Amino acid sequence: MYKLIKTNDYTRTRNVILRNIETGTEDVCFDDSKMFDSFHKDFSFMEQGKKYDCKILLFGSLSSGTGQKALCRVLRNGILCGDTKLVEVFIGNDRYYILQDEIKDQLKNGEFDYYYTRKDLIQVNNIIHGAYLD
Repeated sequence: MYKLIKTNDYTRTRNVILRNIETGTEDVCFDDSKMFDSFHKDFSFMEQGKKYDCKILLFGSLSSGTGQKALCRVLRNGILCGDTKLVEVFIGNDRYYILQDEIKDQLKNGEFDYYYTRKDLIQVNNIIHGAYLD
């Protein structure tokens, strides 16, 4: 569970600052859910100070030299978010998600370094970001 601390709104995107209620970690997450067609719900319903069940995707790669390096421990793979397969990982005590196709060769190792440049908000409660549907 996360508490919404603050939003920084731009024209069609925003950054949301979320605090993990269990660990106290604050994450700045990119939210572009408004950019998808009107058939998909976006995350604009979120209100400062309220609590939400969120999935945060690490946007990056296994290649060194770009982004912030994080040691990821695989918790589960094959997690579905809409039509997209994700891998659930721990960085320290915090839970994040990575696209399974990006790291499928690393799954057998149980741990791997990942270089992320952004954290994306991809699910809030039971509402899934439009990019991960269809």
